[in-house]
Amino acid sequence: MYLLRLKKCWPMRPKNSKMQHWLNIAFKQMRLSARRLTWPTAFQAIRSFRFMWRGAVALAACASLLCHAAESVPNTLEEAFAALDKQLSAIERQKFQNAPESEAVALAHMGIGMRIRNEWFRAGGSALPRTLRVQHLDDASAIVLTSYWRHLNGKPLEVENQINCYHRWWQEQQRLIDEAKGASSYKTPAFSCPNG
Repeated sequence: MYLLRLKKCWPMRPKNSKMQHWLNIAFKQMRLSARRLTWPTAFQAIRSFRFMWRGAVALAACASLLCHAAESVPNTLEEAFAALDKQLSAIERQKFQNAPESEAVALAHMGIGMRIRNEWFRAGGSALPRTLRVQHLDDASAIVLTSYWRHLNGKPLEVENQINCYHRWWQEQQRLIDEAKGASSYKTPAFSCPNG
């Protein structure tokens, strides 16, 4: 049963019964212990590990890592703050805290922001994007980073205002796209979020 699901996404096939045995164990382990980890997410993550393929043991190790990652994904802003406190060194946290808000969030977007999007939202299945009611993961990670900066600096989080800003931004973007129908390019909104 597990191998049938594997054949749809995995380009390599088990070469012998021992490999098939380890694949079954790995997928059963994933299925039983990673309740928040869906099959498409697991396959996507496993495909990214295929360069490590050294028999089915490597796949079993990947499955264990995925199960562990799924259990430690933050689902609230408070959990996200605690996770960021653990993941960032004291120096990184101090640099982030001391920079102006918009600069700190912009600089973190392709670093810790990408980690948040990939590990927490995409692979980990965090509930934060749904909780924040935003349509793009970039917006969700920006809200997490902005809120974290405000948390570190003792300022009000104003999460609803941040969410509303992103909603206004996407409405304005759609209006500009509709306005430019037939043109080769279109403008972007004149404001940025969360500053709005």
